[in-house]
Amino acid sequence: MNSLIQQAEEAHRRGELATAKQLYAELISAAPDNADGLYGMGTLLMQEGCFAEAGALLADALEREPQAADIAFNYAVCLRGANDLPAAIAMAERAGRAGGTDEGFSQNVSRLLIELNAPHSALAQLVSFPHQHLESQLLQAQALGLLEAWDRAVALLRKLQHALPQNSRVAQELALAAGRLRDYDLAIAAYEQYLSLITPGAVEYVKFADLNLLARKVERCAECLESAASVGADSSEFHLLCAKLARLRGDYASAVAASELSVARQPNNVEAWSVLLEIAEDDELGALLSRLQESIDTATMTAYERQVIEYVRGDASARLGDVNKAFSAYSEANSQQRASMSVASAEYSIAAHTEQCEEAIAQFSARHVCASDEGRPTPLFIVGMPRSGTTLVERLLAQLPQVTAGGENDALGFLASKYRNEVAAKLLPPPAEMTQGQWQALAQHYYDKTPQYREASIGHDSSHFVTDKMPQNFHHVGMILSLFPRARIIQLRRDPRDICWSIYTRMFPAGHNYACDFESLAHAVAVAQRLMDHWSTLAPGRVLDVTYESLVADPLQQGQRITSFCGLPWSDDCLNFHKKVSTSFTFSELQVRQAISEKRIGRWQPFETHLAPLIEALTRNGCLD
Repeated sequence: MNSLIQQAEEAHRRGELATAKQLYAELISAAPDNADGLYGMGTLLMQEGCFAEAGALLADALEREPQAADIAFNYAVCLRGANDLPAAIAMAERAGRAGGTDEGFSQNVSRLLIELNAPHSALAQLVSFPHQHLESQLLQAQALGLLEAWDRAVALLRKLQHALPQNSRVAQELALAAGRLRDYDLAIAAYEQYLSLITPGAVEYVKFADLNLLARKVERCAECLESAASVGADSSEFHLLCAKLARLRGDYASAVAASELSVARQPNNVEAWSVLLEIAEDDELGALLSRLQESIDTATMTAYERQVIEYVRGDASARLGDVNKAFSAYSEANSQQRASMSVASAEYSIAAHTEQCEEAIAQFSARHVCASDEGRPTPLFIVGMPRSGTTLVERLLAQLPQVTAGGENDALGFLASKYRNEVAAKLLPPPAEMTQGQWQALAQHYYDKTPQYREASIGHDSSHFVTDKMPQNFHHVGMILSLFPRARIIQLRRDPRDICWSIYTRMFPAGHNYACDFESLAHAVAVAQRLMDHWSTLAPGRVLDVTYESLVADPLQQGQRITSFCGLPWSDDCLNFHKKVSTSFTFSELQVRQAISEKRIGRWQPFETHLAPLIEALTRNGCLD
């Protein structure tokens, strides 16, 4: 019997699977209770993808040897292959417990748990070891990333990079984590370090181009794409980035050509199709939709790709005037997004956001001690719900020579989150007890993360203005007032029905988890209105409310009102922003290249019948009369 087991295992190791399978079958026939035979045959079938049959054999083997870590591990792999994810996680945890002090085996278990999207279990497995082994620490960073604890992942990886400055994998993982944290300066520096430690090829240059585009470093992105082209880059991803870059520069002919190259190499590249359909003339949409359908009929797509496709179909159908088909596509896209959020336990919580709103109002119910911002450009924050007109106001102001457009800046949001965590940990006091020096230190973090304040030409010019048009900063206006005593805040208001419908028809990132559900959208708008009403009352001289509809109806009068509030001179050039080509990284990118018009007011109206639940939710939340 032992000889037969040995022969089967040796054939298995040599890759002679037919021979091994025959020998395992003989062994099981002779000794049906032999755990080695059951394990060997189960493992072989697992490698062939026969997960159900393999799982049954491995379950039998485990019943006979319940403490066998390797059997439990392979059984977990089979359960994953059979898509029984809860059972797979439980079995992987069992394998980890049985693995004892074998750190290499523990790493395999942790890697499987990460693949199963069970980061808490992976971290629990890893804490059994001192994390001195590099692989264990890298796995810990990956698990932290799955928990969206990118700050902790970055801290761990920075420590590793300090200890292992010549390790290319550490540099690569740090670049990835820092990019997810949107600390693009660190991400770019880490990726540059990674490139210096390897011989980069087209793939690496394309990834670096993508990172620079995320960081809104357009020229640097172009340089990376040139480097990629010089070493033969011809992938779908390469041409897609070329298309995105051309679109940002307003070169739509080149954007279309590059998108066509992208879909020629990967017919189901949904982002390339999105660019094509976005730029296309209305009379081209029908043919493009037919081509898109042909390309994806036989394609295997991820959940993300399926969502993008439905948004694309919705946009095209809306432009063609097919209200029912457009609404059906948008609804399907949002339904899929909600399902993805549910799997990731990332759904919008009405109770939690209500609590956060009330906490912000309570903490900033009065004016607090302020930092000093003398000797720096004046921050000009443009806030409001997404799709409320923030991009339009920034482009209008950016035509003035005294104003530098900073675009959507993540720095304040991260700073506010960091401050909340430090208050919770009693490392800093609540706002009413903060000293000027403590506010000053926080403000410096903002300046350090905002490139415009490091530019020599404006860095110390107090007569200059730098805009920050991150819409969600309406949550943090109370903090802005203490961080930047000279700052001005412009709050955009718009018909909530237009805001919600516009958001519903766009694929927003994970941080906007209210975006794919009417009830959550209505609540998010109510929170925004409550906070903005509070800030207007708290600091009327520093907070200006502007309605999108008024701005569109009388751009001259409202534009002069905005510049007067900021202490800026008016120029008729402000209304000619659409004549200048400049990059915009928002969903409004094509719109802001057009003159101000009323055509985007009332976009919800053709869909009024379908939007009855949204309108009812908005009314119930006090957003509509």
